[in-house]
Amino acid sequence: MDPASSSTAGNCQQNNQAQRPLRPDEVNCRICNNELKYRHPKLLPCLHTVCAECLQKSTESKGGPSSMAARCPVCRQMFSSKDILENYFITGMQGSPQQASKQDQKTCTSCEDNAKASWFCENCVEWLCDACKHAHQRVKLTKEHNVTYIILPSQPELTNKRWFPPCQIHKGQMLWLHCATCETLVCQECQRTIHNSHRTQVVDTAAQGVRQLYHGNCSVRLAEKLQQVKQLYSGFRLVAEISNRIVTLNNNLKESCKKKQQFLERQQLEVSHLERALSRCQEFIKVTMNSKNNAAVVSCKKTLDKQVDFLLRREPTKMPVAGLELTFLLNDNCNILKQLGSLGHLIIKDPLDNIKVPMMGNAPNNLGTYSAVNFPGNCNNNGPGQHPGQSQASKLT
Repeated sequence: MDPASSSTAGNCQQNNQAQRPLRPDEVNCRICNNELKYRHPKLLPCLHTVCAECLQKSTESKGGPSSMAARCPVCRQMFSSKDILENYFITGMQGSPQQASKQDQKTCTSCEDNAKASWFCENCVEWLCDACKHAHQRVKLTKEHNVTYIILPSQPELTNKRWFPPCQIHKGQMLWLHCATCETLVCQECQRTIHNSHRTQVVDTAAQGVRQLYHGNCSVRLAEKLQQVKQLYSGFRLVAEISNRIVTLNNNLKESCKKKQQFLERQQLEVSHLERALSRCQEFIKVTMNSKNNAAVVSCKKTLDKQVDFLLRREPTKMPVAGLELTFLLNDNCNILKQLGSLGHLIIKDPLDNIKVPMMGNAPNNLGTYSAVNFPGNCNNNGPGQHPGQSQASKLT
């Protein structure tokens, strides 16, 4: 039996199907971002692929390459070093036969003749021309190296030839058999020796079983699990959006409280000025009544009458104990995930919104500036007895 005789109808159907092109994150190392081509890509149990050099550096920094347990340098998932595999999806693109584009045609790196390279040595990582390839296989040191042929687009009859990884135990043998007992690829010599009593089958037949397995119940279960995780993730997103909205509404509420605090401070200052003015007027009247200077008493009568009349008519602005309404309105027809950032707003009905308390000067003459202040029940913009704050709502969004 040989690899050529192991072709099946399923494999022919597979060759006729267009393969999905690999994404950049699948052909480049996730650590150094270099192309995995010719860098011995390693497939980790978490399905991340890194080059052998980056994996070695990572394992050495975490306890040495002989450590039984290691972490993926990308996702930090724990795995055993014995579970690391060669990524044949990548090496299959560069193996025997090797497919190369016209733009990627290489020259021999082993000689100085600038001859076109038709071969590639995976051990030396060098491009070889025909002459250097033959010399490579004659030298004792390199004769057992894995030298693969490069297929150009002008050779379509070779591009459909199946690729098998080389056996690392038996030089020159290809891993075209699958040991179902050990769940590993083996060559014909491995089957005759190490796996002689195991159940083996050709790779093409085993591949059909693997595809059927993952195309059936396994794919359905993974899809269901993915949907569950997506729903859970959506829940966390919803919580995050709600938290952000709470912060926004809380800031709006703080701003409203800040405005009310400022109003109270202005009101306190107004009452303080009025209290001092009343005390000063009362004290001035006592002085006038007890004074023996009749001319002074008579001369200040007009001014004193005006000030007394003004102070008796003057009423300080009163902060209503009731009347402040704080309501949360939920926006209608809002998509929770897309519009949660603007979900709802606060409507604050505050009777103080239309009341402006001007700053009062220290001199008694400045007291007259308060005559323009509107008080509850006397605002021109509202009906009789209607509070000025009842005519509009202050919206905080």
